[in-house]
Order: sequence, then C-alpha cells, then structure tokens
Amino acid sequence: MADTGKTQQEQQRISAIMGQIRVIDGKISASKQVRGTLSGYKTSLDSEIVSWKGVRTTLNSDVRYTQIVTTDVFEGEMANRLKTYMSTVVSDINTGISDSETLLGALNTQIGALEAYESRLSSQRAALVGQL
Repeated sequence: MADTGKTQQEQQRISAIMGQIRVIDGKISASKQVRGTLSGYKTSLDSEIVSWKGVRTTLNSDVRYTQIVTTDVFEGEMANRLKTYMSTVVSDINTGISDSETLLGALNTQIGALEAYESRLSSQRAALVGQL
C-alpha cells in the first residue's frame, strides 16, 4: 500500500513539473513570436534608413538641389524659395534618419532583452527537466 501512495505522489510531482514546463514553453514561444515580429520591423526600418540615406546623398551631392539659383537659368524669388524649401527637405530627412536610427537602437535593445528572457526561461526549463 505504501508503494501505491509513493507512486501517486511521484506522479503528482511529475505532473506538476510538466505543468510548469508547459507554462515556460508557452512563454518562450510567445517571446520568440514577439522577437520575430520586432526583427521584421528592424529589417524594414534598416532598409528604409538606407534608402533615405541614398536620397540625402543624392540631394547633397547634386548642384541642381544644393544651389538651385543659377544665373541666366533659374533665378529670382521663386528660385530663392525653392532653395529654402530644399534646405528644409534635407533637414527633415536628416531628422527622420536620426529618429529612425534611435528607434532602430531601441528595437535592438528590446530584441536583446527578449533573447535574455528566453535564455533565462530555457535555464528554468532545463532545471525542471532535470527534476524528472
């Protein structure tokens, strides 16, 4: 009779451990899903940053966009306004790139935190498996 009680206690202990493992597996799965989504956003953002840097390089290196006012070709009040406008456009692009790079850094930080969280959960899971 004592063996039956011990076996039942052992089964309950194993069942409780398996329940904890399932909870951890669920957390790991959810974390990996969020991390995958963030990684996708990071890849898209990275691509957009590269694209906008290309636009900025084009605007900064082409005299048609940097000087605009050209004697006997394009001059006067409208040319001056366009020059001011293009300067604002380049400034806005620089701000957008800077803000995007800040966001990219935050995404990297969050992805790293999720990886660390998954690692801790995996360690907990391994410890529980060791108790089986």
